[in-house]
Amino acid sequence: MKKIPFIILTFAISYTFAISSAQAAEVGLGVDKNTFDLEIQAGDSYKGDLAVFNTSPKVSLPVHIQLNLWDLKEDSEDIEFVTSEPALNATKWFKLATTNLIIDPDKSKELNFSITPPKDVSPGTYLVMMRFQAVLPEQYFEAEGPRTIPELGVIFFIKVPLLTLEGNRVAYGAEVLSVNPKNTRHIGLLEEIFTNRAQAGVFEDAIKTLVAKVRNTGIYHFKTRGFVEIKNSFGQTVSKIELKERYLLPNKNRDLEIQILPPPPEKTESFISNAWNWIVYQFKKNSYLGPYSAQMTLSIPNEPPVISTINFWVIPWKFWLPNILVVLLIFYFLLKYKHRLRDFFVTIFRGRAH
Repeated sequence: MKKIPFIILTFAISYTFAISSAQAAEVGLGVDKNTFDLEIQAGDSYKGDLAVFNTSPKVSLPVHIQLNLWDLKEDSEDIEFVTSEPALNATKWFKLATTNLIIDPDKSKELNFSITPPKDVSPGTYLVMMRFQAVLPEQYFEAEGPRTIPELGVIFFIKVPLLTLEGNRVAYGAEVLSVNPKNTRHIGLLEEIFTNRAQAGVFEDAIKTLVAKVRNTGIYHFKTRGFVEIKNSFGQTVSKIELKERYLLPNKNRDLEIQILPPPPEKTESFISNAWNWIVYQFKKNSYLGPYSAQMTLSIPNEPPVISTINFWVIPWKFWLPNILVVLLIFYFLLKYKHRLRDFFVTIFRGRAH
């Protein structure tokens, strides 16, 4: 499969941009659905439709529709267009009512389409993008300067299931390649001491984010489901975080960021309230102390879950050391000057009594 580098920067329900001042308007393009997740038996057909919107109030919008195969770059979130041999080219399965639309201002048109995988197609996941491109005449643009052409993509995940004499056989699989903390400062000197009990490291702050590298080893795409459970040295669960749903594509690695520590509370108009919330958050964040384990459980459709565990230590010495020193200084001051303080308070109370 030959790859053609092409990065789609964004997928949005709508896309607007300013045209020339002579036109004094904006061109806007949108659709009512930007993702289709379909299962179609080989030889069967799926019929669907999309509403395509022209959100500009004054300008009629010609739109051209194009189909492309796409994939994710390895270890990346960037999409690239790809080519394929004819037998695996899923764009050929599509039949569109039209490939060109002219949409009146502030109106929409319905696009009907059908998808028919061949009877002899190999089972697996096929990825197609339906691209909607505005076709704008020359007079729509300024005479000089960069030109931006509105375009958006609708993504299709098409699963062609594998059928046997026993029926529909599932071919899902995944493995967790690694789970590591992100943007957390290590304590290098202590890591050598705790190497056996802290494979992930020793950190001077609570872990805010874990990054799990997951590989889909099956032939079908699926969405991530599962959770990460943080346990202390006593085996008690201190935190349990559900995994966000992300698509895992066949034979691709994907990094999943899992937020362990909640973000700081939002600021309010009250200075006292903000200060108090900040103090509470700092103490809560630095209450993690000692050995911990993070166990990730990844659910796979119709298969046993995949489990991966890492151990780490948290020693927030930069936070607690100055606080302990302050407390010790206060106790030292109280012990050293306890007689003077006692006389001082006795004098105040006697004065108030009179």
